[in-house]
Amino acid sequence: MRPSKALLVCSVALCPITADAQPVLDGSIVPVPGTNCHYARAFNYVPFPIGMGITWDYSAIPASLWYSNMYHDPTITPGGSDFPDATVAVIDPDWPEQAFFQRYDATGAYTLGKHHSAVQQSDVYLEPGKFLQFPLIVGMSWTDSLVQNSSSGPVPFVTQNEVTGYGHLTSMIVTNQPVLLLSSYYAEGDPSDPFGSALEIDMHFLYSADHPCHLALIMVDRFYWDGQLDSETQTFYLLQDFTTGNTAQV
Repeated sequence: MRPSKALLVCSVALCPITADAQPVLDGSIVPVPGTNCHYARAFNYVPFPIGMGITWDYSAIPASLWYSNMYHDPTITPGGSDFPDATVAVIDPDWPEQAFFQRYDATGAYTLGKHHSAVQQSDVYLEPGKFLQFPLIVGMSWTDSLVQNSSSGPVPFVTQNEVTGYGHLTSMIVTNQPVLLLSSYYAEGDPSDPFGSALEIDMHFLYSADHPCHLALIMVDRFYWDGQLDSETQTFYLLQDFTTGNTAQV
């Protein structure tokens, strides 16, 4: 899901750390109905550096709720009958009329489609998008070929994914937490086309094996017009608290 709202800016300290065991995401801790993940937002951050044994310190960023991912039981969520394989329905409370249906299993995490309750319409993807692969380890890569349906036929959205590093994260809720760096790239259109427009999106996630949601995300959006870079936006999202089951962790 892709958030959008207001602003805060801080600095980040980067430094090498001593080598230790690389984290592995095995899929044993994932969002379930009742999981809620709340994020703060900031602007103008460069992507996390690629590499092994890095520390990211965002402890200076104060809590400032920007958006939330709320995970619901798909069987009782409007549109859920169209997604019988879903394990969760994800809703941002600021956009309650739209639910994204996802499946988590032993092989990974998949986006199956979405439902718009305002018009009672589901968009069931012809091919689910695989945004996580289990076990997730350094060096792993895969291509996600999500395919949506449209009035003009199938529309593919291809994303390249690679685990490009690991290290430790300190933030408002974790201290020296082992994390994996997952980098994803998506392009819509050809940025070099001299007579058209295009969009590139780089997403850089920090995942922990001990948390159901990503701990941090830096998203870089680049818009091209007639083969030239027209604008670039760098947005940072940091998990500030979450709930899993009936236990709040802050």
